[in-house]
Amino acid sequence: MSRTSHSSAASSPSLYPWGQVGAGWLAYGLGLAPAYYSWGFFAPEIIADLGLDRTQAGLVFGVFTFVFSAVGPLVGLTLDRIGLRRTISCGALTAAVGFFILMRAETFWHCLIGYGIVGGIGIGFSTILPAQTLAARWFVRQRARALAILMTAGSVVGLAVPLVNTQILEMAHWRLGWAGIAATSVLVAGLAALLLRDSPEAVGLLPDGDRPDGAHGRAATRAEPQTDAARPSVDDNDELQWTALAAIKTPHFALLTLCGVAYSGPWGVVIAHGRLHFEDMGLATESVAVVLSTMILVSTLGRLSGALGDLLAPNRVLGLAIALVAAGMFLLLAADDRSIAQLATLLVGIGFGAAYVSTAATFAGFFGREAFATTAGTRLMLGAMIGPALPPLAGWVADVRGSYDWMWIGLGVFAAIIATLIINIKPPRLEPTASISGEETLA
Repeated sequence: MSRTSHSSAASSPSLYPWGQVGAGWLAYGLGLAPAYYSWGFFAPEIIADLGLDRTQAGLVFGVFTFVFSAVGPLVGLTLDRIGLRRTISCGALTAAVGFFILMRAETFWHCLIGYGIVGGIGIGFSTILPAQTLAARWFVRQRARALAILMTAGSVVGLAVPLVNTQILEMAHWRLGWAGIAATSVLVAGLAALLLRDSPEAVGLLPDGDRPDGAHGRAATRAEPQTDAARPSVDDNDELQWTALAAIKTPHFALLTLCGVAYSGPWGVVIAHGRLHFEDMGLATESVAVVLSTMILVSTLGRLSGALGDLLAPNRVLGLAIALVAAGMFLLLAADDRSIAQLATLLVGIGFGAAYVSTAATFAGFFGREAFATTAGTRLMLGAMIGPALPPLAGWVADVRGSYDWMWIGLGVFAAIIATLIINIKPPRLEPTASISGEETLA
């Protein structure tokens, strides 16, 4: 650690964590959004050029989402062993290699290896879990707020992606787009190496920028007023130090894993097949670009609303958010004009954004900050066994039945059920003996 970094932390400790949020915001947004949102938008051209069908296009995206989630436990271990900065830098360089392979693709297998596998590994190690871990490590009192701000990066950067890609297709070729995305990933590696720090302790601070000298101190991070149903007992859970094994054995862990599928599954299917669906319904490509960009834009508002988890129980915010996603799925059945398509995607975007932040805030609140990287990584891996199968399934449904209607119905029903279950759940309680046995009951 440089002397300059220590000096900066000492002179303005309360601001230093927010500087890390700013650096993480850039790395997360530039690392994830261009890659994640471009496959589905370029899908019609890739299908035409390489002779793919919709099932294959969905499978590539499904493998991509599976891989970046499935590597979660390994990412968590890597974050604990070598830190945020090195993990993100190495991951971003790996992603750049994958997107370069995709830029040169001539077959389905090139797409699967370049984007789905190599790109997925790189995104897993450089974006979602590292960004969430940054907020979990640097904050306790303002954790949901920090998560909300960090998670807006994907949508703020992402809202420009369909519009930029439209211009690329008008002036050049989809391959140029992936060349630019590969170069952006190299930039992310440099940003992480230069700006990120692994934890507040690495610069002589405690979470939320508190000093260890008693001016604020650890006791201050424990001084949160608590009410009956207002919020999870973050402090108690941090104090008793949940382990990954104890967390995984709770029903809360299983339900939060299903919550991830309930909001990210519909979002991924819309990203992968949205342009194809809306053009099937009669919308022009330019209109589809605006509809999808607006969906990504409003997900920013959803992510910011996740900051309500500092004031309300994050799981309640999460339940309401997933309910919005369910409503959006049902509206997609009637999206035969731009206004209905826009309303459906607005609901999906706001719900996804709020759920994205609230899931991480709920998880950190239920199981504590010290075990966050490992336990959250395990949740992502388990979710990867379900969610990534949805884009290829949607493609198969469309190939066989000629529309995505049955997919929208199934996703909407599932999201509605999960929203009902999560909204009233109480936090798990870790007794001193539970740190060994991990035995919990669902309150």
